[in-house]
Amino acid sequence: MRVGLKESAASLRKLLKTAAGLYMAEGILCTLVLSFAQNNNYLFISRMGATDYQLSLIQFAPQMLNMLVLLPGGIIADSLHNKKKMVMLSMGFAAVFYVAISFSPLMGGAKIAWFITALSLSAGMVTLYTISWQSFFAEVIPVGERNGTLTLRQHWRLVPAVLVPLAAGIVLTSMPDIESKILAHRAFFLISASFVVFQILILSRLKPVDAAPPMGVSLKNLKKASAMLIKNKKFLFFCAAILVFYVAFHLDWTIYFIGQSRYLGMNETMLGLSIVFEALAQFLTVKFWSRLNEKHGVTLPLFYAMLLLALFTPVLVLTTAMRSPLRIYIFFIGYTISSAGLACVLLNIFQCLLQVIGDEFRTISISIFSTLVALSNAVMPMMGVAIYDKLGADLRALHTTCWIVFAARVFAAFLWLFRWYVTEKRTLDKKMTVS
Repeated sequence: MRVGLKESAASLRKLLKTAAGLYMAEGILCTLVLSFAQNNNYLFISRMGATDYQLSLIQFAPQMLNMLVLLPGGIIADSLHNKKKMVMLSMGFAAVFYVAISFSPLMGGAKIAWFITALSLSAGMVTLYTISWQSFFAEVIPVGERNGTLTLRQHWRLVPAVLVPLAAGIVLTSMPDIESKILAHRAFFLISASFVVFQILILSRLKPVDAAPPMGVSLKNLKKASAMLIKNKKFLFFCAAILVFYVAFHLDWTIYFIGQSRYLGMNETMLGLSIVFEALAQFLTVKFWSRLNEKHGVTLPLFYAMLLLALFTPVLVLTTAMRSPLRIYIFFIGYTISSAGLACVLLNIFQCLLQVIGDEFRTISISIFSTLVALSNAVMPMMGVAIYDKLGADLRALHTTCWIVFAARVFAAFLWLFRWYVTEKRTLDKKMTVS
């Protein structure tokens, strides 16, 4: 037993001396940070008296700020000789805003505005972290090792993604009154900020092996990058297909919370369990998706993942229409099965993006793409709520909205399949015919 533990400890120490091991550790810490900071924001702001409209602002306001910082952030990142500094600084500032969020309930009549403002600023910093992280990752990890490194990081980051929501849900449910629950929400943000310190220490140990040459800070670089992307047919086809998916994916984000809390009557523990099952499904399937990537490439598996994600809304329709006490269990089963697709989405879309952009203006190109995704993330959840309200804001309206989302997601999946056929399958068939 002791020998086995010593061998495991030695293997872990050896792994943590590699870039893949460091990215695994950084992914675990990043997930701890984001899980404590993001999992219960709808509940937090609801307990401070937010309306349905203010609930939708939790998605809209941060994403609007994201769009403002993405392009300048990309230009600055591409101008840096060491992108690691931007990765670490952005998370450091995010921690500062997490501390600010913890003071929201003390702001009197301005507490909702304070919360949304600080949350938006923290999201902007996380966005800067993400785009600089993606560009820095491409400099640290060679092409042939990216799928394995991302799989390792994604696999182990799902451990805290399972444990934190479960623990947070139990803590919140055990609190006797609203004041105690709000105090717990505040503590979650302070815990999140503390984990950022350890995340930055891990990031400081990563070193680029193929750093892109720095460029000057200039709007000309944005113009050149935009012109290059407009002429890049592979990028345009990828962008069109994946943005249709994101539009359908983001449309029901607020609607889903309304369905869970208002019509299924889920409390904090149940909402926490849904997040746990979502993470558990990803943890159990990420290696399956990785093997599928190695066999078929990173494009085709996304089609199957998109079909799985389309099941979210029929599951919500079915369970909210039921009167049986079993409906919660049926919801968890359907939700878990559908959530397996998220592992592939998180693993593959980034790799697909790297396939269609070059090393030149890499961070700016990622920023341009991320701006489009942020626009969808800002607008579509509010659009979903608007459709739901327009249809009557009742159970029937929820079901109709869900079927609209389902149709959009299925269409997005087959559009992605068409892209795979045009860009990869047909090309492969031609090569086999020639040979």
